[in-house]
Amino acid sequence: MKFWAYVKQEAEGCDYTIGCGQTVWRFEADTWEDAVVWVKREVIGHVDAYGDHPGYHGERELGEVILCQVVRSDKMPLREWYDEFRETLSKQAIAQIEADDQALYEKLRRKYEGK
Repeated sequence: MKFWAYVKQEAEGCDYTIGCGQTVWRFEADTWEDAVVWVKREVIGHVDAYGDHPGYHGERELGEVILCQVVRSDKMPLREWYDEFRETLSKQAIAQIEADDQALYEKLRRKYEGK
């Protein structure tokens, strides 16, 4: 199963920018309980075959960790969305230019044909 853990440090962040002091861990575990154990090991630290793993927080303690089981995740088609948006803007811009041109034509037609 896929899990995401939203991790936030205790303090506001390094320089108060958006997202500073916040991250998302993405990982897989067989059960919810295994996921909790994984998160705890990452937060508190552990010793493994590669040596000491001091944990995520280093010198600071974390303020919050929210664990989520991911039922579904898909990569969103951002390029397609941006292209559709630009095309819509382009069509709107062309329509506005045509409307402005038509209004100017009507104004000039009334001015010169009305004499």
